[in-house]
Amino acid sequence: MSALKSFTVLSALARSAQAALADMPQSFGILEFGPDNTLFVANAAGGAIHAYTLPAAGTAPEQAAAFNLLDVDALVADALGSTGRVVYGDLAVHPVTRDAYVSLSATIDGVETGAVLSISREGRVQPLDLNALPSSQFMLENTADTGVTFWRDIPAPSLTVTDLDYANGELFVSGVSTGEFASTLRRVPYPFDSPATSTSVEIYHAAHNQNETRAPIRAMAIVDIDGTATAVAAYTCTPLVTIPVDALEDGAHVTGKTIAELGYGNTPLDVISYSAADFQGNLSN
Repeated sequence: MSALKSFTVLSALARSAQAALADMPQSFGILEFGPDNTLFVANAAGGAIHAYTLPAAGTAPEQAAAFNLLDVDALVADALGSTGRVVYGDLAVHPVTRDAYVSLSATIDGVETGAVLSISREGRVQPLDLNALPSSQFMLENTADTGVTFWRDIPAPSLTVTDLDYANGELFVSGVSTGEFASTLRRVPYPFDSPATSTSVEIYHAAHNQNETRAPIRAMAIVDIDGTATAVAAYTCTPLVTIPVDALEDGAHVTGKTIAELGYGNTPLDVISYSAADFQGNLSN
């Protein structure tokens, strides 16, 4: 692959709704698809990653085009029987059916309840009965202390898992943990039958003119850069950093390479790698 890589970082000025998920009895946050129709669901409040095997996928659409639905809140509320607020946690697209899978919390019969549901391009909303699906789970160690807050009012446990990315047989889990160097990047082999690694991460934040060890990765993608598996990670307000995967050894402390700053006050939502053609029509990633 060419050394020149293209990335899109999706940002929002508002703080992520993930922090609100920490207050839910069932905290369904970050989503990620894995192999064999597996959906990974982060449970920040429980300090766990759940792997659910979904029912057999349908066929891929003839054209995997984007779709736009109006008044999704009403469709979701109707499917859940919710009469109160809906707080969205994350969205992941099924790699085959291209349906959107959404995690959220909703007020149902006066109780804040977590849910994961699928939404088709036709507007069909289907809540998942997670208890009925085959599943396994990975428990995170050294999760953040419930008595600690970041930025004055954000509970540290709400940042236990800030992003998931599956690559090369491993689930990469970013977030915070206990200890002096809170920002943590874990490598969890899947299936969950082998030991995981946990690495603390430090970065230089140009907008703050300081090195930071508490701020977690907010969004990431594991990509190949010149033959080297690399985590391309975006932080809040908004350093873009690269970290070689080989450096992520258990118990190590690594310093990411800051390659860009994307603007003060932003919260990245996702990192997407893509291919683009040059003026000669040659594709590069």
